[in-house]
Amino acid sequence: MNAYEALGVLKAAFRIPDLEHETVRLYVKSLSELEEILDRVVKAAVDRCKFFPTIAELREIAAEVSGGQDGHLGPEEAWALVAGLTEDDSVIWTDAIAVAYGIARSVLPDRVGARMAFLAAYRRELATAPSHPRWWASLGENVAGRAAAVSDAMDQGRLPENSAQKMLPPQYWPSEHKALPDAASPSHED
Repeated sequence: MNAYEALGVLKAAFRIPDLEHETVRLYVKSLSELEEILDRVVKAAVDRCKFFPTIAELREIAAEVSGGQDGHLGPEEAWALVAGLTEDDSVIWTDAIAVAYGIARSVLPDRVGARMAFLAAYRRELATAPSHPRWWASLGENVAGRAAAVSDAMDQGRLPENSAQKMLPPQYWPSEHKALPDAASPSHED
């Protein structure tokens, strides 16, 4: 399904007879960015939305149905990442997760309310987030716990090894990852 066909399906499903030329242009441009998953996005929009979906709603749906294929975690997976965080814990996350977590923290200790606030905020953030997000570390007080978070992030391809090494003292560098030369060490060239 191409972007024009997708827009046609949405118009038919929501009984929209005509759209302004500029509106069609904006939708087609936005939908064409989702072509790999467009069938699933349109089906989900038709199943979920009560009214003709906005471009932002379609991007939110795309983020959910892509299952993290664009580098973002799905909303539930992102919540699972942060649900039990304490000041001691380290986490490797994206800007969208960090913003949503900041909003959810204001609702704690109400875990149900915090989850609802997180999911709503995360979906809003995903609607405007770039694909292939930048992953970064928020290091907790527990130095030993940092190693697990950093090692997992390297294994999942979220942190490059040379960046990850700089986050850990040498004694906590994961043994399954080869230590790289320290960039801060002076070179002994003659």
